[in-house]
Formats: sequence, C-alpha cells, structure tokens
Amino acid sequence: MTKLRTLHISDLHFGRASSNKPEDIAILILEAIETHNKENINCVIITGDLFDGRPDKSINKEQFTLDFLKVLQKELKLSSEDFIIIPGNHDLKRVDKNPDFSEYNKVLERFYNKDYYEESFDSKYLFTTKVYPDKKVAIVGLNSCMVETSQLDNSEIKWITDLKTLDEKQKEEIITSLQKKKEEEWDDYGMISKEQLRNAFKKLTEKVENIEEYTVVACFHHHFYPFPEIYSKYGDSSIIRNFTDVIEKFQKENVKIVLHGHKHMPIIGPVTNHNYLSDPNSIFYVFSAGSLSHKDETQRSFEIIDIFSPDSDRISDVFRFNYKLDSLQGLETFRIPPKNDNTQHSIAELYNLFRVEYPEEFKLYWNDIFEQDDISSNNRIEDIIKNISLAISPFEELIKSLRDSPIGFQLILYAVHYRLNYLNKQYNKGKNNFITILKNYLNVLFEDKNYLVHLYKLLEANRAKNFITEYEKLCADFSKYKKYTAYVTVALFLVDLYSVFSKYGEIYYKNERINANIKLKEETFHPNIPISTFRLESNIDRRSISIHFKCSDPTIHKIAVLIIKDFEKRITKIEDSFGVLGLKLYYVFPKVERNNYDLDNLNFEAYIPKLLPLLTGDNLYKRKEVFIRELIQNSLDAILLREDILRAKGQQLDDDLKIIKIEIGIDNNPVANKERTFIRIIDHGVGMDRFKVERYFTSIGRSFYKSEDFEELQKNENIEYKPISNFGIGFLSAFMVCKEIDVITKSYEDSEKGLKIQIPNYDGCFFINELPELKDVGTIITLYEDKQHYVWNIDNIVQYIEDTFIDFKLEIQIKNNLKGDQIKRILPFNIKRNLNVMNLFCPIEEDKVLPMPIDAVIQGNHINQCSYGVLLTINERNDSNSKGEVFYLNSGIALTQSNDKSLDFELPNNMNLYCNLPASFIELDVARETIRRFKGHNISKREIWGDLCLQNRELVDRALEYAPTIRLSLFNDLYKFFIQNADKKTREYHYNIPRFHLKLTKKKDKQFKLSINNSDEGVGFVYSKDNKDLIELILTLYESLFHRLEVNMQGSIFQEIEEFVSSKQMINIVQDSWKFEDRRYDIRHFKERYFYDNIFDYDLLHRTSYYFSRANKLRFYSKNDEIKNENSIILSLSNIEQEIGRFHRMNNEKYDKINIDAYSEYEYILKCLALASFMDMIDRKEQTRGKDTPKILEVSLKEFYIMAYNILTLFYEIISDKMTIEKTKDFSIYIRI
Repeated sequence: MTKLRTLHISDLHFGRASSNKPEDIAILILEAIETHNKENINCVIITGDLFDGRPDKSINKEQFTLDFLKVLQKELKLSSEDFIIIPGNHDLKRVDKNPDFSEYNKVLERFYNKDYYEESFDSKYLFTTKVYPDKKVAIVGLNSCMVETSQLDNSEIKWITDLKTLDEKQKEEIITSLQKKKEEEWDDYGMISKEQLRNAFKKLTEKVENIEEYTVVACFHHHFYPFPEIYSKYGDSSIIRNFTDVIEKFQKENVKIVLHGHKHMPIIGPVTNHNYLSDPNSIFYVFSAGSLSHKDETQRSFEIIDIFSPDSDRISDVFRFNYKLDSLQGLETFRIPPKNDNTQHSIAELYNLFRVEYPEEFKLYWNDIFEQDDISSNNRIEDIIKNISLAISPFEELIKSLRDSPIGFQLILYAVHYRLNYLNKQYNKGKNNFITILKNYLNVLFEDKNYLVHLYKLLEANRAKNFITEYEKLCADFSKYKKYTAYVTVALFLVDLYSVFSKYGEIYYKNERINANIKLKEETFHPNIPISTFRLESNIDRRSISIHFKCSDPTIHKIAVLIIKDFEKRITKIEDSFGVLGLKLYYVFPKVERNNYDLDNLNFEAYIPKLLPLLTGDNLYKRKEVFIRELIQNSLDAILLREDILRAKGQQLDDDLKIIKIEIGIDNNPVANKERTFIRIIDHGVGMDRFKVERYFTSIGRSFYKSEDFEELQKNENIEYKPISNFGIGFLSAFMVCKEIDVITKSYEDSEKGLKIQIPNYDGCFFINELPELKDVGTIITLYEDKQHYVWNIDNIVQYIEDTFIDFKLEIQIKNNLKGDQIKRILPFNIKRNLNVMNLFCPIEEDKVLPMPIDAVIQGNHINQCSYGVLLTINERNDSNSKGEVFYLNSGIALTQSNDKSLDFELPNNMNLYCNLPASFIELDVARETIRRFKGHNISKREIWGDLCLQNRELVDRALEYAPTIRLSLFNDLYKFFIQNADKKTREYHYNIPRFHLKLTKKKDKQFKLSINNSDEGVGFVYSKDNKDLIELILTLYESLFHRLEVNMQGSIFQEIEEFVSSKQMINIVQDSWKFEDRRYDIRHFKERYFYDNIFDYDLLHRTSYYFSRANKLRFYSKNDEIKNENSIILSLSNIEQEIGRFHRMNNEKYDKINIDAYSEYEYILKCLALASFMDMIDRKEQTRGKDTPKILEVSLKEFYIMAYNILTLFYEIISDKMTIEKTKDFSIYIRI
C-alpha cells in the first residue's frame, strides 16, 4: 500500500485589487500544513482560475501567479513538474466565440519551461497527464472551460410581446436592440468533449502499462453534477453540460477521484449513475477545494488529499483546512469511502477503540507518529492495523486488557511502526531516522533501561530463530513485564505475517529456509498474491486464525501455505504471550481463493471421535485399567505442586488434604433414568482456572507441566517441583472405559471461581459453567460407566491400583460403595513398611546417590525421609528356577519394563530390586509404562552397587547384633549378588566384599579344622591360608574312606585359587549345577542317613556325584584368560579296584554297609560329598577306558583342586540353609585320620 499526498488548491483569482499578496497566500497554506503535521507533499493540483475575471489593471496578475507558484515550489521542495495546473473559466479571454488562453499559456510556459509545457500539455485542449509509478497513482488534467455570447431568453422578451400599445414593427426593433446588447455579454459553461476525453485517456494509457494497478484521478475546473449545496443557493447553469458522457467515460476508465473548483465551496460527495446497479465499483468521489481568493471572503479553504494505491482498504483521506478571513478555524478529516457505522463495533477497530478510550494519547500517536511515518504509510500500516483488529477483536479478555491502560495500544502500534521501519532499513538499505523517534517514545513508557535494550533486540529480530531467542530471554529475565512483552510479541507476529505477504515473501522463504523442494523464482510471489485480498479472521471455537488471500499461480499457492505453516510453528514458541493476553490462538489455516488453476491445500486435522480411540486404545496402552493410573498421577502432581507453593510461603498443606480419594458407587442417569456405576477421583491439589482448562486440560498433547506457564509459576512461587506428567494425553485414557465425564475444579488462586466441565462424549465438545459458590480447592473427576462402550470390572481396577502404586508418596483411599462402604487404604511408601532386616536401601536425590548407614535402614528412617532410591529385598529361598526381578518405578508407580539396561542387576531367585526414580530422571514412552532411557547423569549402577555394598559390610560385620536369627544362606545370597554385579574392570572389589565363609585351618599333618568366619578377605565361600591345605584335606578324607588308597603327586602346588576359577564361577558353582536337579537335597537328607547306622543312600550318592560331573564341565580361566595345561601336575590314586567293585555292588543291591566314621552329622555330610566326588572321578575314568576296570586313577592337579573346592562349597551351601547367624560362632569340624 502506497499513497500520494496532494495539495489541492483552486480559484486563486490573482489580479483582483482586494486579493492578498501571493506570498501571503502561500505562507497561509504552508503554516497550516506545518501546524497540523501534513508535510511531505508529493504533488500540487490547481483546478483553475489562477486569474480574476475582472482584474485590476495596476496588478500584474501573471507575475502574481508566478510568484505564488515559485514560493510553494521552493518551500515544498518540489519540481515544477509536480505541479498540475488546470485552466478555469476566468483564465481565458472573452474576445471571440472560441476560448483564448494566451495569457494563461504564457504563465505556464514561464513556470515549467517551454519544452516541458509543449510536451506535456495538449496544444488543442490543454489537457495533461502525470503518472507516479512508485505511488501507483495516475492523474489526468482536463480543460472544461467553454464560453459563448448570451442569448435572450423568452422570459426576457415576453413583456414586450404582451404590450398592446406597440405595433409589431416597434416590438421587433426593441427586441433587436436588446439582442445586440445581450450579445456583448459572455456566458461561461463547462464542457469536456468526447474527443478530449478520448485523447486524454489514450495519452494516459500510453504512459502506464497496467492502468488497473493505479488509482486514476481526473481534475478540471467546473463541477459536473448539480450538487444540492450549490443548486439550492445559486441555481446552477455552469455545470458541465455533457456530464452524462463524462461520467460514463470516467466509469469506463476506472476513475476513482475527481478534483474540481469553480463554485468556491468545499464539497465531498459520491457520483454514480445507473451502472451502479450492475457494478457497485463504478462509483467515484468528487472533491471541490473551495477558494483562497479574496481576503474579504468569509469562507476560504484548501485541502490535502492522501490518494492511496488500489491495494489499500480506502481510496483517500481528505484533510480540509477551513478559514474565516485569515484565521484557520480547524481541520476536518474524511475517510473515503467512509466506514459504515452499522458494521463497526468499538472492539473491531484498534484505532477507534484507542481514540474512544484514550483520546489524548491517541491524538499524540496520530499526530506525532502516524502522520510523520511515511515508511509505515507506504507499507500499508492502516491495512495492517485493520487486520490486527480483525485478529484480536473476538477475544474479550484481550480487549478488556487494552481498555485498562493506554500502554497496550501504544506498544502494539509502536511495535508495528518499528518493525516496518526496521524491515525497510534492512532490506531496502535506506536510512531511517524514524526508528530513533520511536525509541524516544518507547523510552517514555519504561524506566527500566535494561528491559528496553532487550525489547529493541526483539523488535529488530527479523529472523524466526533470532526472534525466539530474544523472546525467551525477555520472558526469562523480565517476567514482571510479561504482559508488555506479550503486547509487542503479538503485534510482531501479526505484522510479520502481513509483511511477508505484502512485501517480503521471497526474502522470508529464502532466509528461513522453508523445508520444501519447491523453487521460488524471483519477483513472482507478490505479483501472484494481491495484498488487497489479504485478510485475517479469528475463530474462537477452533482456536485458530485463518489467512484469506487470492492467488493466481499454483506454485506460489504452495509456497504461501508453507510459509503460513511455518508461522504456526512460531505460535508454539510464543503461545505463553498469547495466553497472557487471553488470545487463544494455536493454529493458522490458509484460505486461498484460486484464480484459474486447480490446487487445494488441506491440513492434517484431528477428527476427535477417531483420534481418541487411537490415542487411548490398545495401540498405546496394554490394558484398560491404565486410565486410573493416569488420573491418580495427575492428582499426585496437583497435590505436591500445591504443597510446594504453600511451603515456599511458609505454610503447610493439611495431611487430610494430601489424600487421593477414589469413590466407587451408583447414581441415576438423568437422561436414561437408569442406574449407572461411577468412579470418582478427588484431590485437593492446585485445581484449574478457565485458562488452564481451555489451553491444557482439553488440548490433546499440550501439557501444562511442559509449558512456559509452568516455568513461570515455578519462578514466581520460588519452587522447583518436578512433575510426573509429561505428554498431555493422560486424561484421554479415561475415554477407553467411558464416554461421559464430569469435572469440578477450583484453582488455588483466591480470585478464581469454581468451574464445572461437562464432557458428554469424546466427539470433541465440552461445556463450562462457573460455580461461584465452590469453596474447596482441587479437582473432582467423575467417570460414568456406559456398558455399551465398556463394562467395568471393579475388582480388577482396585487390584490394579494396589499392584501399581507400590511405593507411592501419597495415601490412596478407595471407598467402594458397591461393597458396603468398604474403605481400602494404600499407605504411602507401602513397599518399604514391612521389610525385614536383610533389606538394603540406597537413597537417590538431587541427581545423585546418597549414602545411608544400615542402622537407619533397619530403623525405617528411609520410609518417609527418602522418596526415591534403590531397594534390594531378600526373602527365604524357594525352589523356583526363575531369577529375581528388577522393578522400575516412576515416583512409586510400577512400570512394565526398561529399554535402557544400564541399571539392570543380576539377581538370585529370592531377591527383588525396586528402582524408584523421580520422573525427571527417566524418559518414558507415551504410554508411561516403559523407560526409554535414564536422564540422571550422576546415577550409575556402579554407584548404587558401591553404596549397597557399604551397607552390606555393616550388616555382615554386625550380623550377630542385627540379624542373629537370620539364616546364613541369605547372607550367602547377598554376597552372590555383589559378586555377580561387580564391575569387571575393578576385580579388586571382589576381595573387599564382606561375606561369611567356610574357613579351613591345618592343625598338623592330616588334621584340619573347619569353622565359619566373616573377617577374612578373599573370594568365594571357602578360605584357606594355603591352597595346598585344600587338596590335602580332601586326600585326607579319601584316605579315611579308602584305607588302601595310595597317593602320588608329580610337581608342586603354587597357584592361587584365582588361577583356576573366576570369582563369579566360584560363588555360582553350586547354584549353576545344583539347580538343574529335580529336587534339592539339603542337610535333612544327610542327617537321615547319619542316624540310620551310617547306611549310605546310593541314590543320594549318585545324584551328588552327578553334581560334580556338571560342575567339572565348566570352563575355568586364569587371570590372563588362557586355559591352563591340565597335565602340568598329575595326581595318581592307586589300589582303587576294591572301591570300584563296591560302587558296582551298591548300584546293583541299592545299599551296602560302608563304614563312614564321623563324629557329627556335619562330618558325615562332608565325607559323603567326598565319596560322591570320588565316584564321579571313577565314572568318568570308566567312560574313557570302556568296560575295563582302572587300577590307577590319574587326575590333573587343576581338576582335583576344583573338585576339592566344589566339595567344600557344596558342603557350606548345604549347612547354610539351616544354620542361623548366632549358631555360626559355635560351629567347628575336625577332620583327621
């Protein structure tokens, strides 16, 4: 949008004795222009009567005229070519029937120069044309002046013909005499011949290629329509006589403005004819300038006309300067065409609202900024403000906010002016001092200069990325000015949107790198999208803004739509500012009117009835009971957030308000008049206000806890609450099990009223009613069963709650009215309340693992003091082959699995590990059931292992104090847990892991003592100061069993136990082999045989030997992972034929009386195990030699050492199952020959 500012003057009548001096009239005009800030005149149009018809011969009227024109030209800083001068009826000489403009022509030749005059003015008709391409205005100046001698009218001679005293001859002589006298008088009238009209407009179209892109102005002297204002006072014989032809020609040539003079009366009015009925655009407007001629004229006037280009929302603005004598009486302003008051509403037009509410501030803005800012004027600022008005006017909260203070209007308007000037400076490389003027006005609004510095950065951030960066800085650092920032942000968003379509589309598409494989050719965007067709329209119901425009090219259509969607992305970044002002706009839709091409743009839109089942059905959640988890999680966040807010203020939330209540019952369906089941979830959390309901609660995928609104709340309330809620779709899960939901809520903020939200179905519609009397803060959500949709299983739902909220921070009360008002309580941190002494707990807080002494765990201090952590539980052994489980919890709520295995632990089958982490440490899938990854950078498996290991050390060291009645086997299982999960890179940790173990002490040759100890460092469950003792003990056992056995060892024993077997295999030796058996033989089986005359059960012996067979198949490695040469050291056992025969007899006869000397059942068990190992060696020897009975049994030292270790490990494992810690101190066995 551009405009041509024109000074329109008429009827100066220089040459009359009573007229002012020419320079005085010029100064009169110039001072009026300066007083009312109407400088920057582009063109001067004078519509006739430079001269007076009866000039004073002492006055040089030609020089007067030239002096006047030269003063105006100099002061207005114009070229003479910017003056369009049209002849009037007093500018011709009445000496002939044909008009004589010789004096007039001489003045024009002198003012312009002869060459320009002859080139620009038609020699026959004196018409002229002038085109302003940059302003899109074309002017044609026409000569309407004609003259003729006067003729007697019949009414003037009727009295003569009626005289009866005169004869006919006398009457004829009198009439002839009067006729001759009448012919000496001249009659002026207006006429523009068809030839002049045709030639003038032909000349104009030769200068302009696309005349339809121009506002066409016609100017001449005479009026051509009998305006009532003239006719009623003077009669009207001097109008343009062929005005019908002129009007039709003007309509054909799309003339929009006509300027004239002649009657010394300022008039504005529309002109049309019968064509208006078929073409309403055929109307045009006529402006008469009045006169500045005589100083004794009581009414004098001139006018300034802003003529707008066709893409504007108006044709012109007229500013009329009225004088009484030499005194300026005031300025009248007219908008053409005028607005229809019936279609205007005070909130629909930003200017009107500003002017009505704050007239003084509006006047200051209008005079000092709007009228002075030519850059903004040339960039269609009025159309921009009109579209901003269209966008914001439907939102009552925003309009109310504007009415409260003028600063809202000022910031929006100043921001628009600033942006337009800055964009012009950036892309047109022009100097622009008006930005400095705007900064001066903004400086008056704010004392905080630091805020202004950042505000200017936002105003000058013309790239989307930079804009968002500066916006976020403003919001973060100057939250107290959030409303002011919002006004500027909204204004910049809308002015940028408009400017892209009006002037900067190609630049935006290139600079923002719109992600699309569509090439935009230079200078093609704007010619195909007329900005005059651009219009914004907001839709409150859809929370959207539509952009209407016409387009004549399918490629430009696509690019325009892509640009619009890019702006929609920006809304998601600045939506908090929209929310501050109550501007509920989240989507931008293009509405394109196509011109001769076939292309549609469609948006991916959510069809709610189909979308909700997809979001809440089996595609997302594995079971429908999940809905209750989602709703309880929301209640948890609401309560804990309210608690944090009160705590920051030095207040507390009552304990009874921290309980989440679930009520199950029956009510009556008012529509169907049938009973129906309901589930009601009640919390006393922060509640919701209308803004949060509309923006978050009922918006799919929009989470309050992930918004800048929540960040701002945290900052304002000085809290750091980290919520569970994440995706903004949890509430929708309720629609898996019902269709109808009622919500009653009241925000914790005192000023907010209660609300009732009725959701009759999931088609996307909901209703809100205010509940002014509601006092209780919080939210009540009621779900109603619809058996046609889904039948509830209340028992399953209740059980799901118990299974899911296993370590929850708040108490949950379930009142089931279907079972006689039964109330079930799930206490806070339920899993930690009934644990035994053998549990270890590692607290997690502030993104780190915290140490905790074992006595604090045993005393239960961790229950309420530590919400998060890793809990290791150990129970009595069972016969299950399955491993223990790791349970991951999100703030005490059980999850199904973790895809991130970095915190997984290996567990024995009687152990469980509960890893309860805050929501901020884990990234969940959309269903909030599976961990995608852990986000706690300072939490590692190694740290957790280390802290639990420290607790285990305390527990082992003080076992007699803490756990005297606990079975030894549970401590063994703890030790296995730490060995299995130790860091492989730090094997020295293995020696520092405390444990109970079997200690071997050699007293003298072939005399050994076995005891249970917890103080020796080492690995595994068997400790011997000298590893040679281990082999000698087993050989001693063999000799006690087989008296004829001879032993021969080749080589020497020097390897440590780690040379033969890894730590993990050492503690798993029993578990890995023994667990494959159908049933586990414990100490009871051996005691039975011991007290039955020492008759050994062959079945038990065989099964025990089978254990050694499996254990022997394990691969054992040295420290450098190289398999040792098994033949390096050989142990020979001879004279074994008799023993082999005994085993065969046992196999055939089931029993054989073998004399096993034992002083206790423990010694008996140990010798049985030794016998079983010997049997295994014989079985394997026979398998290699066939059926021949071997006489000598050769075993590698490695194999025998491992077997010896296995015997003692299995022995320790068997006795641990029944032995308590307090009995270990008295335990000892002596082995001797």
